Amino acid sequence: MLETLFATCLSPGILSGHRLAAQNVLCGVLEQCVSSSLQDVAKLACGGHTTDRLSILYLEHYDNSISKSMKQVLVTLNKLYSRCLAITGHCVERDGFAQRLIDVLVGNKQHSRAKAAFHALTLFTNKASISPPRLVALYKSSLADDTWRSQFQEKELSVEGQLFAGLLEWISFHDIAPTAGTLITALLVKGYGSLARQGQHPNDKVPWWTLPLLQSVQTHSHDLTIYRAHIFPALFATDCVSYWHFLKFLGLEQQLGLPSSSDTIECNIELHLPADVRAALLYSALQVGKENGLIQENGMTDSPSHH
Repeated sequence: MLETLFATCLSPGILSGHRLAAQNVLCGVLEQCVSSSLQDVAKLACGGHTTDRLSILYLEHYDNSISKSMKQVLVTLNKLYSRCLAITGHCVERDGFAQRLIDVLVGNKQHSRAKAAFHALTLFTNKASISPPRLVALYKSSLADDTWRSQFQEKELSVEGQLFAGLLEWISFHDIAPTAGTLITALLVKGYGSLARQGQHPNDKVPWWTLPLLQSVQTHSHDLTIYRAHIFPALFATDCVSYWHFLKFLGLEQQLGLPSSSDTIECNIELHLPADVRAALLYSALQVGKENGLIQENGMTDSPSHH
């Protein structure tokens, strides 16, 4: 039965309605199998042959199907991976699929599959199927392959910074920016920032995300409204201290005509933003802080001294 259902779902010439019906049945059967108390039945459902074909179905036909049906495929796939982990203690197929998604987003940059990749990694992150450390490890493993090189590798960024910079590249695509922002938000909520800060020098007060963010803004300065809507809220809210340091780095005190405080932010970032772009970035950052309750008219709601 599974072979017939997969053959129908993966058929290139099938009508979208027929594919949807086949996908619904396929996902229903697989979810019944994976929840079975019979170990052999569960293993059949979460075996590599099954999960590999289901991941192919998701990526290859994402744009040709109703989004709700593809979400069902993705949810089912995640359940299979989770059961595989419970049975065997590891899931090579899940890691392989995650690496393929990373390649879509920051390796070969396949626009036609970007939304599917962002949605999949967001679900895996929110469901704790893949933790930020595991995602970074998979990305680092990809960098070790001579046939796969990141354009950010030579820019003195940490591995976490490189991955973050790669995800930010999609901000320039207005149809993909919201899904990119959703994944970045999910990663930050799950502790990506804490992971990235581990590689920083203890005295380095400039947030770990400053350089990749400024590089991205320098290229896409006309899209600050997109950063403001999809990137800044989570980036600032997950670490109020870093947000405050970022404001000072942008020259908040000088803009307000205040004397520099004792903890003036200095760094060796060799990146020069035009004055108008820097001012616009500072204004956007302040507006986001105000809208999200990070600052009030009389100052920060959470002073760095409180942390």
